[in-house]
Amino acid sequence: NQANLASLAMLAYLALVTFVILRHSMRVLEAKRDPTLLDTWLDRGLALGAIGASVAIVAFAALRPTSNSIVLYAMSPIGLSTGFDILRYVRGGETSPRAWFYQHLGATLGAGIAFHTAFAVFGASRLFDLNLSGVVSVLPWILPTAIGLPGILLWKRHYRRKFGELTPRAA
Repeated sequence: NQANLASLAMLAYLALVTFVILRHSMRVLEAKRDPTLLDTWLDRGLALGAIGASVAIVAFAALRPTSNSIVLYAMSPIGLSTGFDILRYVRGGETSPRAWFYQHLGATLGAGIAFHTAFAVFGASRLFDLNLSGVVSVLPWILPTAIGLPGILLWKRHYRRKFGELTPRAA
């Protein structure tokens, strides 16, 4: 049925974005000193794939609306931000001496968010026989991101402050 197809599309989207984020996290460590070493056709292609997957997920939700469409819309910015962040980084867009550290940290935590979202939706609900309905059924989709994104921002800010890379105004 339509809801199962939407869940399958979302799972495929999460798998792709998780792979792209996790791969980037590891690649950043390989090229700490020169992020432009990551400006390869494969790295750019995967970043563009994450962006394209976000656009596809929105198009899917618009063309085949279900009760889960709101979740597809809500999760679509993850691939967009991931793809654009990777493209900016590999082109030398971040100038901090510890840019690699922040990229690795953000990407690793981002992969954790994607993993926990997939587990909460597909694993935990079956493992613990959760039959969530109504508005509550959206929580497993949204909660990992709602907790994780502020966590990433706070952790990055902590380390930027610790390393003296925050101006008083930015703090």
